[in-house]
Amino acid sequence: QYFAGHYDVVPNGIDIDRFGERMEPFSWATPGTPRILFVGRYNEARKGFKYLLRAMPLIQQQFPNAQLLVVGPGDSERFRETIDRYQIRNVEFVGEVSAESLPHYYSSCDVFCAPSIYRESFGIVLLEAMASMKPVVASDIPGYASVATHEKDALLVQPRDPSAIALAIVRLLADAELRARLVQAGHRTADHYSWPRVAQRVLDVYARAGAGVTV
Repeated sequence: QYFAGHYDVVPNGIDIDRFGERMEPFSWATPGTPRILFVGRYNEARKGFKYLLRAMPLIQQQFPNAQLLVVGPGDSERFRETIDRYQIRNVEFVGEVSAESLPHYYSSCDVFCAPSIYRESFGIVLLEAMASMKPVVASDIPGYASVATHEKDALLVQPRDPSAIALAIVRLLADAELRARLVQAGHRTADHYSWPRVAQRVLDVYARAGAGVTV
């Protein structure tokens, strides 16, 4: 908006080789317990974690043993009042994990949820989940909508809406065909952001600039 001209926007990339079906789930991730994964700094208001937390009782009406795994730095005591007030069960605050173990947490979940409400410039965690062959529920905010497409490779929901989050997660847990469709499309989306592809886009921009081509 300040400087006229042609702009090439090259996105961030992810190392998709770190993720995928070859990553084994943890031994405790036994079948029969639907697991929802959150990854991020859950104390930050912009991450919208409290809305996912408040969605859990609604999810557990349909899936009583559903579990929420929370990976990332933060103080879980800040949410103790919410947990007590809404009688929220089966929430495990894992804390920070190593880069080596993070892919195993993705592999150990059934649904990945990113309920951020604003100021997400890019959906790295969405792509990590997609590369891990997991279905994604995320807020419909610009940063996430630039990466994921509703009903194509993810389910995007209204921000700050626990009911919408719960409905989308329950829908995925109950519909194996929908999960499979989103997982396959999500894997293709993640591959589009692999570092080799992103690096080639950077090289293409330099090549066009060197040749004096702006379109």
